[in-house]
Amino acid sequence: MTAVAAGKDLLVDPEVDVGSADFIAYSDRPQDHLRVWQVRPLPIWSSDPRFAGRRHAKLPKVLPQVLLPGYDFYIWIDGNYTLKASPEAICEQVLKDSTADIAVFKHRLRDCVFREAGEVLKYQLDHADRVQRQMAEYRRQGFQRRSGLFELPAFAMRASPQMLRLSLAWWEQICRFSSRDQLSFPYAVFKTGARVAVIDAPSVHDNPYLARLSQHCYPCAVVPMRRRVMLAARRTVKRLIAWR
Repeated sequence: MTAVAAGKDLLVDPEVDVGSADFIAYSDRPQDHLRVWQVRPLPIWSSDPRFAGRRHAKLPKVLPQVLLPGYDFYIWIDGNYTLKASPEAICEQVLKDSTADIAVFKHRLRDCVFREAGEVLKYQLDHADRVQRQMAEYRRQGFQRRSGLFELPAFAMRASPQMLRLSLAWWEQICRFSSRDQLSFPYAVFKTGARVAVIDAPSVHDNPYLARLSQHCYPCAVVPMRRRVMLAARRTVKRLIAWR
């Protein structure tokens, strides 16, 4: 599954053996170039004037069992990623622990939701008041610092009652607070006791299961000049390679 909104990513068809898996993409605009992905209308629900596109995409990401019932497993990838292995092989590997409800990548830089919130505020990746209220609520609820942090552009989940409880708790947090799902996922795990498996790989950017195609486009974010120059140089190199 994936979702793309507001022109944030250019979705491409996978080049792996899809087997019996269904590739379902939710989009707010036509995707006529796709042949493997089954494109469906993205549910439009948020009235947020600044981050509506991102909030729209959270519904299929967080609640696949509600939106697409009847499957045994779900794999989510953000629109700027593609699979390097078949869906069946991925589920067999990352969910080989039969007690795990969801398999995720450990964050490569941080292990604390509160530190991650600081980064979100620094780069203006969401409304500051929502993030601040969220962290204050987590402190009141006894959620501890350095309780773990995960990178969530991709994950695999099992269709289980416990996973559904986790998804609903996660969705509640996104509706109440920030749509930055890395902030709310560890807290939802804490509240539900869901069983999480950490994928055995260096990072979400260095693993045998998926590859990143491009950077997300964040038109509302504040990006340091050094970072802007690096991204512009990277785009220029890609254009030169494609032109040749």
